[in-house]
Amino acid sequence: MTQIRNILIVDNDPTLLKLLAYCLEKNGYAVSTARDGIEALARISDSVPDVIFIDLIMPYITGDKLCWVIRRMDRLAHVRVVILSGIAAEDRRHMSRIDADAWIAKGPFKQMSRHVLDVLKTLEKEGDRPAGRRVLGMERLSKRKITRELLSYKRHLEVVLDSLAEGIVELTFDGRIVYANPVAIEMAGVAESRLLALDFQSLFNAEARRSISEGLRAIRSSEKRTVTFHASLQTRPVRLKMLALKEKAAESAIVIVEDLSERREAENALIASESKCKAILESMAEGFFEADSRGKLLFFNDAVCSMLGYSVEELKRMSCRDYLTLKSARRLAVQVFRARRNGSSIRGVEHEVVRKDGTVIFLELSIYPVEDAAGSAAAFRGVARNITDRVVLSREKEKLEKQLRHAQKMEAVGTLAG
Repeated sequence: MTQIRNILIVDNDPTLLKLLAYCLEKNGYAVSTARDGIEALARISDSVPDVIFIDLIMPYITGDKLCWVIRRMDRLAHVRVVILSGIAAEDRRHMSRIDADAWIAKGPFKQMSRHVLDVLKTLEKEGDRPAGRRVLGMERLSKRKITRELLSYKRHLEVVLDSLAEGIVELTFDGRIVYANPVAIEMAGVAESRLLALDFQSLFNAEARRSISEGLRAIRSSEKRTVTFHASLQTRPVRLKMLALKEKAAESAIVIVEDLSERREAENALIASESKCKAILESMAEGFFEADSRGKLLFFNDAVCSMLGYSVEELKRMSCRDYLTLKSARRLAVQVFRARRNGSSIRGVEHEVVRKDGTVIFLELSIYPVEDAAGSAAAFRGVARNITDRVVLSREKEKLEKQLRHAQKMEAVGTLAG
């Protein structure tokens, strides 16, 4: 036979708490009460009751979640849990997941108090679950369609919250955690049974704690609708977005926790890639450039500046017509027009360019169109190679060959005249 002495009642209905506590105390039991799951966890941290009566639908931590937490505390292994609700009987699968010793429907208090005393006597006598999966007092309650719809909607929301990529945390306005979805639990690195009722600020450093405290104050007073800031959670960079959730039964805050680790890694990889590309471009002997359809340079490497003799600032204000000879400018305009119309590229075309100091050089240009979202060539990307030496040598060679042919011709004429 098990002796039951201490009882804890957890219910957000103050009238029911008083009536039930009075009834049990009158029958010789020592009773303590809690208005919600957070207060209940505080009570059982100080003393361990023999039996806990728990309302299923409560603000902050619900009865089923509180029961789940209790069942995972080794020091509460002997504690009996009785659920005060008939709602779960309308969903047998939900009822089977709640590891309760007995169920009592909330009906007329006289009937309900009788069931409470009967359950306690049975637990003392047998130490077993007296009613199995049957809910005592259901015969006086009618089936409520709205309850089934509410439970279905609740399960739907739970599925959505569990599948989100962001962490979702619900807090009381004094910073206690009353709900956390699986992503938030993983980010925190704390077991759910320990996370509930934990001070949310304890997961962060001093600077973030101040921001959280100020954010809760701002949204509670309606000074701000939302508060967003960055912090570090278990060495993981995160962005916290806080907003108020105000209802008649309770006031709480929702915190959306966005993990920035992957984004930070992607940004670092992009920066590294850009640095690598920049190093390659700056080490090239060839000039690399991007220009719009009017010939204005949008981007270019140092080799372009060296080839043309202009500074970066000067080239940004110039168009290709400012340094191409008139003949080359006209030929390039025709080539670009054809490239835009056909979507083709310009490969290895020689153009004559006048440097800033007035000297003439020859560049071999290969230009490729860059398409915009509509599929038209809005800009061009290309490579310029200085072939002045090759062109000069080629022209000198042609000149010498022409002189040689002229000399041979004159010699033949002289021989013929002789």
